[in-house]
Amino acid sequence: MKDDSSHNRQAIPLSLLFLIITGCAVMAAALSPLTRDLDLDEPEQYLTSMFGGALAGVVLGGLIGLFQFHRLAGVLWGVAIGAALGFMAGLMMRVPVAQTTTLIQAVLIGSAILLVTAWLIRPTIPEPDEVIEAMDITNEVTKPRSAPTSDPRDTSA
Repeated sequence: MKDDSSHNRQAIPLSLLFLIITGCAVMAAALSPLTRDLDLDEPEQYLTSMFGGALAGVVLGGLIGLFQFHRLAGVLWGVAIGAALGFMAGLMMRVPVAQTTTLIQAVLIGSAILLVTAWLIRPTIPEPDEVIEAMDITNEVTKPRSAPTSDPRDTSA
């Protein structure tokens, strides 16, 4: 009996992990100017900017998700990612004016590093037709290459 869950699995390359870690490092570098000069005397301003950014991200992400092939999944992913990015963008709006050049440099250099990392690992990501599914491997009969074709141990005949 076939297991339907194993047939739908796709392999995610390990190099994608490095790309995700690089993206997290870029976001951390972008938020570092804010954490240096954090002023918690007026927390309502920080909360307002964070949730305002998250609301704007939800709206934009939901609109972009409407144009995906699977609309419901596109809207859900768009809302979730838009909320997270809008939350961080709202925090970045609180960066003091003197630190904006540092913020711009961190984001531009980090984005360049992210693009170079993606470009370098691109050859390691297999094409969809090159990915061997788990069911294909278990259905194949393997025998030693040195075995003659009339080997009595051959169970495939």
